[in-house]
Amino acid sequence: MILYGISTCDTCKKALKALTNAGREVTFRDIRANPLGEAEIATIVGEFGSRAVNTQSTTYRAFGDFLRASEPEAQIAAQPA
Repeated sequence: MILYGISTCDTCKKALKALTNAGREVTFRDIRANPLGEAEIATIVGEFGSRAVNTQSTTYRAFGDFLRASEPEAQIAAQPA
């Protein structure tokens, strides 16, 4: 299993720990250090739709109206974390 996240994110750390403690083999991928490609973004959005974008984040709230109205793929490409 691959867990996509940010190495400084407490929620990501908790998820990694919980999965590891549950006996899962997990590879953590820091999306700041190793950004997602277009095909990966398309796969994630295909699986999760608009839920792939954290609309409760400070980063999302700072998006301009144009970017907020854009497709999730464009939002993730513009600001992956």
